[in-house]
Amino acid sequence: PDGLVAAPSHAGAAGGGKRLGASMASQVAEVNTEANARESRLQMESYLKDAVGRDVVVMAGAEATGYGEMAFGPGQTGADKGITVCVTLGLGIGVSLFDEGVLAHNPTDIEQQLNTWSRERWDDAPLPRLPMLDGEVEPTEEEWERWAVRVDHYLQRIEAVCRPDTFIICGRGSVSFDRWAHKLTNVKTPVYRAQQGINAAVQGAARGASEVLTLRQDTARVRAAIGHSQGLSPQKLTEVQLSAVFDEFDSDKSGELTMDELTNAVQKLGVRMSPTELRELYVEMDYELTGTILKREFIAWWNDSIGKSSVEVIHTMAEYEQVLDDADGTDQMSVIMVGVTYCKPCKAFTKKYQDFAERFSGARFIKVFGNENKDMTVLCRDMLKVKSTPTFYFFRNKDQVHMHTGANAGKFERFMLDNIREGEPGYGSPLLFEEPEAKKPEEVAA
Repeated sequence: PDGLVAAPSHAGAAGGGKRLGASMASQVAEVNTEANARESRLQMESYLKDAVGRDVVVMAGAEATGYGEMAFGPGQTGADKGITVCVTLGLGIGVSLFDEGVLAHNPTDIEQQLNTWSRERWDDAPLPRLPMLDGEVEPTEEEWERWAVRVDHYLQRIEAVCRPDTFIICGRGSVSFDRWAHKLTNVKTPVYRAQQGINAAVQGAARGASEVLTLRQDTARVRAAIGHSQGLSPQKLTEVQLSAVFDEFDSDKSGELTMDELTNAVQKLGVRMSPTELRELYVEMDYELTGTILKREFIAWWNDSIGKSSVEVIHTMAEYEQVLDDADGTDQMSVIMVGVTYCKPCKAFTKKYQDFAERFSGARFIKVFGNENKDMTVLCRDMLKVKSTPTFYFFRNKDQVHMHTGANAGKFERFMLDNIREGEPGYGSPLLFEEPEAKKPEEVAA
């Protein structure tokens, strides 16, 4: 497959494009939906992406279900106007929040409330079990009442934090919706019943993965355009430079970006995006759900999308092309190390390559495995013409300026020191490794 969607507790095909939906028990994959858990989610995606060699989208079960109901259930009939909260009820509780149809990160206050769902005070208020077999007892009205009080309590808490326009009840709780929903006495927001059942998570994983991967492509294009406007690769922009970019986008100097300001900024950068894609990008940046984008949100979004590792592992042809596009016009050096998974010299050089990346931090260091998947095989065999591993390729802008083979730190270091320019990190630093001596002609002949 070309991609993987990991949604805990749900399984199924994740739609077209040869994408695979995978189920992971919650004991194995704990996916948090709150805004400040973005880093742990990105780390999980990075780990799985490195493991399977495909694009990976990690989402919580509540998010997959929410995507399904927004696309194929009540959300498609008008519930996508304003803020919709999909609440998955059963033994536990999960929430996914959609701002005009676009998934937003849950405010921390909501997650804190949800963490109290299993407290002792609710031990006598589980979701009543509908009779499935002959002889099973029908739940009493008192049991439905206690359950309704519990749900009412949490929906009120969510109302207080994000003032939603619509609730959609999903999961097992939706099966018995008609037995208890009319007993909600304090919730002011309209409450709807989910329509897709178990299919919501399967369909939603596919729909959500498609939207997330499109957003990532849009994000990469916007990042590259911002980097080009500053004459740098996106990975090399400092917080001071990002602050200046934000100030330039903030045309009314209010300290906040509105939807119109972001739209105008993207247009000036020459990036074409549909209104829906722009909306998704805006909501992604506004992870505090303030309705506008603050400078700290913009910088946090940038850092999350760039990543923090000094060596990036890429897995697709699109990522390789993006590396070159990012560098185009920036005069930045990019280094690509090509290896294969069974190459012992490649493994032995990994730590040195990481150290070089930190020492020459003005350059961008990339790593690929030529036997990982079809894309990487085509790249290494047909485009880069790799004959042995490891092989190192050096670029300035988009142009290849050098290549050599062999896991020799002295040869690598010598090229870097000879080609790093004054003012770039590592320039003028001392030699730490010995370069191998050239073999004499008689030795080669022998």
